[in-house]
Amino acid sequence: MPNDRLRRKFASRISPDTRIEAAFAIKGVKGPRTASASSVLARYIERYGLTSTLGSHRLLGAQWLVVTEHRMLLFEKRGSGVLTRIGQLEHELDRTSVELQWADFTEATLHKRLIHLTTSDHRMNISQTVVSNDEPDLFVQAVGDRGREIGLQEL
Repeated sequence: MPNDRLRRKFASRISPDTRIEAAFAIKGVKGPRTASASSVLARYIERYGLTSTLGSHRLLGAQWLVVTEHRMLLFEKRGSGVLTRIGQLEHELDRTSVELQWADFTEATLHKRLIHLTTSDHRMNISQTVVSNDEPDLFVQAVGDRGREIGLQEL
């Protein structure tokens, strides 16, 4: 089931007549892998030597990912838990210039999804989200044939 309340918040920021196909929070990893950041996401980034150039400009690395019919928008995510707010627009991408690799995994009893976005000019956003509603699945559907599921068996 889509998160209509969250979509309404973004519609007022973007344009009320823009169709939002998915909206959810993503979180990246900042800095080198440490004992406290030995997550699947950190191991994936380290293993393939990746750098998230479309990540958040903030220290905690959380963003809102919003997919419209023509664009992918990355907004700053302020606050945590119940008290989250939408910050400034950090990145705006044409949907047709973005490819997706994704993988589902379980970590700390949570169902999560690794999201690796790559633009046609080789910028990347490597992050994860907790799969708690339909939004991450709607995102994968919206990307369509520019997305592919990857395996994380070796991590």
